[in-house]
Amino acid sequence: MDRSVRLLVSVILLFTAFPASCGASQDDATDGRVAVLIDRMLKADTEQKAFSDLETLGCVAVPAIVRRMDDRRRLPDQAVSLPNKALYAFRDMNHYRTFQVVDALSIILNRLTAQDFWPHNGLTEEARTKMIQGWRKFLQSTPTSDLCASPQSVDYTLDGGTREIALYRADGYLSYVPPQFEVQSLEELERRVGQLPPGAKLHWDSYKRDLSGKPILFSDGQFGHFEKFCQDHRIELRISPQ
Repeated sequence: MDRSVRLLVSVILLFTAFPASCGASQDDATDGRVAVLIDRMLKADTEQKAFSDLETLGCVAVPAIVRRMDDRRRLPDQAVSLPNKALYAFRDMNHYRTFQVVDALSIILNRLTAQDFWPHNGLTEEARTKMIQGWRKFLQSTPTSDLCASPQSVDYTLDGGTREIALYRADGYLSYVPPQFEVQSLEELERRVGQLPPGAKLHWDSYKRDLSGKPILFSDGQFGHFEKFCQDHRIELRISPQ
């Protein structure tokens, strides 16, 4: 093989090997960064910032998060607080109850991808295992370019963990509503609901009902007024059955 041929072969090998090595290096770097941030979740003084920094990595971190999410270590502060990025946000932060690393990682994945594999019937170890399987299947069946392509649903919920009247975005997780965000009157509730985009769905699992089974807002007789308000503003009010 003469010198010119050897040079051509060397150039071809360089250009075919270079992208693969770059891709592997970038993936390894992201995986390493995710591992560091997960470890920082386990320290009380760096936990909240680690949550935020992990979400900031963006969609490129989704595969690494899924690969590492079967982590049952307990978190020091069993709550996640992340910025509320919803267009029609009623508070600056979203708050979530978490107990293990896997819970926090699933919440971050939901915020990045809009996918939801959260076990709404309770966070048992079996439910967590099924949740992890759901994320792994999603990763395997979805092209990398489409991992974060799903649009956020426009769903909202009344009531929070305190069981008081409150309005918050229903992003697939049982977030709780601090007292300062509770709605105090029908007028205030209608003001907030009136800001929702037409076509939004408003879910309400009311625990206070009258004898006919209709929900009670702040006093008897207000539900009919609120129901008509939602109809007039093209808000789909969905009442959970008793």
